[in-house]
Amino acid sequence: MESHKMSRKNRRLLIISCVITFFIVVYFGCGITGICRVYKISTSACEPKYEVGERIFSSNLKTIQKGEFVCYTHLSGEVYTSQLIAMEGDVLEIKNNIAYINGSLDDDTMKLKFAWIVEDPEGMDMATFFAKYPGRDFSANPDGKGGNLINLTINEGQTMGYKRWCFEKGVSDKSVWMGAQNNWNRDWFGPFTIPKGYVFLLSPNRANAYDSRYRGPIEMKNIVAVNLN
Repeated sequence: MESHKMSRKNRRLLIISCVITFFIVVYFGCGITGICRVYKISTSACEPKYEVGERIFSSNLKTIQKGEFVCYTHLSGEVYTSQLIAMEGDVLEIKNNIAYINGSLDDDTMKLKFAWIVEDPEGMDMATFFAKYPGRDFSANPDGKGGNLINLTINEGQTMGYKRWCFEKGVSDKSVWMGAQNNWNRDWFGPFTIPKGYVFLLSPNRANAYDSRYRGPIEMKNIVAVNLN
């Protein structure tokens, strides 16, 4: 009788072990094949869509389409997340930090973050500025004047009474891809035709994102997955 009870217990343990093993194999199998992977957002580049520290699910089975947030690899081999804004053959132009594709407005500006000037009559240093606005997303003021910059959505910036900051058109930025040759900057870029086999990635946090404006167009083969959430 005792032996019968033990064997039943052992069978139960065996079943539990098999189930656990099955899920472990599925989990690592999905990760290795790319069917389903989990990535952690480490920067504010995709705000307000994704917050820093948020975990996203992605898959290489989902069809890559314009407007999707995708995961891609670059020269360092690391995986980054950004929004696919233009496909091969599309003509991209960024005007006043807003994207136009083939001559038409492509952005939903209410879902973007821009740089806004925070005027301060006392001339706060950056440490004091950060302390006054804890948890906020900031960007450096490239021209060194006009107050500090805080990155907000249009609703937030207008509610606070701030003025949006942008580069002037025709001011070249050598850190921008082909910026020096074409007098482009992050806010005024193109027109540029996306070459065959490439896509253009542009993150929603326009003042604080290292995307195709800086890296150039990304090869399709470097898109490893499409985000699911």
